This record gives sequence, structure tokens and C-alpha cells, in this order.
Amino acid sequence: MTAQELERSYRNHILLDGRRRGETKTLKGDVMVLVIFVNDPMGQWTERAKKDYCRVYFAAMKKIEDAAREYGVRLKMMNIFDEVTLRIHCTMDNIRSWTDAAVEKKTFRSIMEMQRHYKLLYNCDEAPVVFVFNRNFRSYAQAADAYYPYGNEFCVASKDGSTKTVIHELLHQFGAEDLYYPRAVCAAADRFLPHSVMGSSAGESIDPLTAYLIGWRESVDNRVVQVLEATKHLTRLDIENELKAIWKKK
Repeated sequence: MTAQELERSYRNHILLDGRRRGETKTLKGDVMVLVIFVNDPMGQWTERAKKDYCRVYFAAMKKIEDAAREYGVRLKMMNIFDEVTLRIHCTMDNIRSWTDAAVEKKTFRSIMEMQRHYKLLYNCDEAPVVFVFNRNFRSYAQAADAYYPYGNEFCVASKDGSTKTVIHELLHQFGAEDLYYPRAVCAAADRFLPHSVMGSSAGESIDPLTAYLIGWRESVDNRVVQVLEATKHLTRLDIENELKAIWKKK
């Protein structure tokens, strides 16, 4: 099924509305990842801790490049490492405050402005942003979709993140969707797209739906259509309610 056919058949599907939105649209070409080590009152980075995190990070970048090659996509992952120290506690409850403070320290008015600056400076196609903290917590991403089409996009990782976690959160910035909730999505993905890095298993493969969302394919096969059919009844409210339940358990 082509992109045009998908648009006609599943115009408002919750698993498709992040494709090619926001500042960070497709994971191909020359991609400069901005990795910012954040120090706050809850955690400070040491050189040893940064090296430990980078081992996981570079392994994740290599896996993404290898996966792109399998899809016949040219992709070169490059990196800028930076560091910022903030006086405020950075939590899920004050995301806007600490992200604004972090980019202001780097003399930018927004994450989007920072991305555009680095894309021009290095003549690269995309410049996703990763904030990393030297403590353990649930990683997450803020990405553009139909309900959040123009805002700042970034992901947050912690020192305990696995290669799967790094890949998973980074792909969100390019339009990938979670496949481990709600229950209907998880069930369909486990059946038709097993071992996906966006799913509930320990797998790290980039499934054909995710490949479509991040710009590696312009059509989908029957497995993806089966997932879309099984989940077309879901609404944004279903997503929000189950996500709240997931976060409440953490």
C-alpha cells in the first residue's frame, strides 16, 4: 500500500500522524545528533560516566546505520557532544522550564532554532537533540504529531539506558510511534511486527511500519496494514489514558 493509499484509507490513524512532521522529519542522509549532557542538582556528570554512556550510544548509532543499509537507505550518523549545568531540578513536571533554560545557556531561543543553526553550520540534513542525565529514570521523547505539529522536538535519556532505549527514543523524533501500548497496538504489533525496537519485546529491529514513518520506505506491506486495521478504532484519548497509567506505575 502506497503513501497515497494509506492517506486515503487511514487519514487520521494514531500510528501515522507523526510522519514527516516537525523540524526533524526523515532519518536519512547526513544526520548530526546533538548530545547534551545535563548537570542538575540531582546528578552531575563525570568523565568516566560520559565515556560509559558513549559506549552504549555509539553502539546504538551503528545499529541504526546498519538497519538503514538493509533498507537501502544512505545514512551517516554524526555527533556533537556538549554539556550544560542547570540550577533547577529537571523532571517530567517542568520539561518546558529546564529545556528552555538549557538552550538559553547555549544562546538559543528554542530547540528548533538550535537545530536549524547546526544544520546550516554542518550542512547536514537533520539535527535531532538528545538530553542525557547521569541518573536512572524512564527515558522519553517529545515529538511532533497532529496534535503537536510545530513545537520543539527532543528526547531524554538516562545513564542506565540500553541500546534499544537510545534507538527507540531517537526514532521518535523522526515520526516513529510506540508499539507497546495501548493494549490493542501491543497485541497487533507483537503478532505482525515482532522484535520491533518500538515494541514490547527485547528486539532492536526497525520494523516496516517504523521504517515507513521515519522515511525509509514510501509504501507498506500487508503486515503493516494488518496492524493498522486492528487499531484503527483507537483515539488520541485512548493513547493518553493508557500512557498516564504507564507513567503512574513508574
